[in-house]
Amino acid sequence: KTLYKDNDTFDKTGMEITATYQDTTTRVLEENEYTVSTPTYGQEYVTITHIETGVTTTQAVTIDNSKPTVTIASNKTSPSNASEIIYTITFSEEVTGFTKDDLTLTNVGTSTFAGSGKEYTLTVTTSENQNNTQSVSLAAGKCTDSVGNTNEASNTVQIAVDRVAPTCTISTTSSTPTNASSVTYTITFSENVTGFVVGDITVANGTGTLTGSGKTYTLTVPTSANQYNTQSVSVAVGKCIDSAGNGNAVSNTVQVTIDRVAPNAFTPTVSSVTSNSITVSASTTDNNGKAVTYMYSKDSGKSWQTSNKLTGFKEVTSYPIQVKATDSVGNVTIGNVTGKTRYYYQDYATSGLKLLLDGNKNTSSGHSSSSSSWYDLSGTGNNGSISGATWTNDNGLYFNGTSNYVNCGTNLGRYINAVTWEANFIASSVSDHANIITNY
Repeated sequence: KTLYKDNDTFDKTGMEITATYQDTTTRVLEENEYTVSTPTYGQEYVTITHIETGVTTTQAVTIDNSKPTVTIASNKTSPSNASEIIYTITFSEEVTGFTKDDLTLTNVGTSTFAGSGKEYTLTVTTSENQNNTQSVSLAAGKCTDSVGNTNEASNTVQIAVDRVAPTCTISTTSSTPTNASSVTYTITFSENVTGFVVGDITVANGTGTLTGSGKTYTLTVPTSANQYNTQSVSVAVGKCIDSAGNGNAVSNTVQVTIDRVAPNAFTPTVSSVTSNSITVSASTTDNNGKAVTYMYSKDSGKSWQTSNKLTGFKEVTSYPIQVKATDSVGNVTIGNVTGKTRYYYQDYATSGLKLLLDGNKNTSSGHSSSSSSWYDLSGTGNNGSISGATWTNDNGLYFNGTSNYVNCGTNLGRYINAVTWEANFIASSVSDHANIITNY
């Protein structure tokens, strides 16, 4: 044997030492007749000494003091969703005594071990839904080379095993039903994914735009005027992948009812005309026949009130009356009082009498085309008589320009009423006021 490690005991097995004497005779020495020095690292020989004579000679040897190194490699990169991962264990020289049990294994389940000499393999089967870090290493001193040098410690190989599909959750802050001009959905994955585009999303009754990256995405779906249906959003299985290549799991489905249909059209009516106030009535429903809420305005919608009794009128001012009907999601229909859309307030006692007459000359209003009397249509009893005026079929009350006046009666006060025809008079008998009827 000529290969040794440092400070090994020289092995005389199979060694034959022959001594040559001065008379040229030779003899094979017994083992007890000579000694051999200890192999020492850095020397390329050992010294053989004849004990009786002290004569020495040398024997070439190789001192191997190098420990076998070992490298572990994997056929998969990290992270991996592979069902099988193979680890290759390679030594710098042939070793003996190396088994699977010598390896340090973490999160390694079912596996097989094979190999000899310099190279070995460990084949690991991963499990469904496994999600952890698998590691393989070899500690020092677990096997030896041919001269007995034990191995150095290996590197440690770690593979993140990820066989879990990314979950996908869809949510929205929108109420349902809604009349919003667009609905925003948040799509959240349990981990970063790639390859996710708007075409991967199933949208019923809408077309959206997608922004975002990584774990969180935002889908914005516009709605249209008069839209009334259910919008739904979902993501099917396998539309994108995580870093290990796992396709996403199917998402939940979010449904939002879109209602952008205004309440049914309606025409408000006026009733209960009193001193400096009127009461407005309205009746309609939403597109499903459900009740709506109302608000009332006397200034074309510049301001609204919840009470249907309108007050605060000023003298000789026009007040267009509107009613706003709002359904449960905020859709609005505006109703305008027709015919009698303007209401006037007049201080009869200080600025003259405003004579309110019925343009249709309905006898039930208190006067007719043949009557010279007029009646206060507000019901306050401010009645009187007309002089110098006649009714005509087309123009209502007509004054001829001479000796025209109105007897104001005795009830001079403030009131409001609907106007179709009106004539303004000073609150006493005054003549020569011609052509002062105005058509509204």
